[in-house]
Amino acid sequence: MKRTAAAIAVLLALLSLPLAAQAPAKGAVQITVTDPLGRTVSGLKQDQFSVTENGMPRNITVFTEVRDQSGASYRVEFESPTPGARVEVTLQPPRGVPALTVTWK
Repeated sequence: MKRTAAAIAVLLALLSLPLAAQAPAKGAVQITVTDPLGRTVSGLKQDQFSVTENGMPRNITVFTEVRDQSGASYRVEFESPTPGARVEVTLQPPRGVPALTVTWK
């Protein structure tokens, strides 16, 4: 009887946790941006990118520029409630910059 009461108390405690304690599903892509000559582009900002999933806009939660010997890339994490969904990343380049190519994996 005491074990049953303890188990019920633990279950009730877990059920009473706020929903915010349950992290939303996340998606992530590694993005490379290149100029018309194939050189990687650095210095881009989060507000220049947008992410959609199955055509629905998603909030970018983490945006990090990564530099290595091959140049710059960007790690973009976003809320992703649909596993396996079609993800599209778009870039609004700075004014006066020629078309840039965005690739991700």
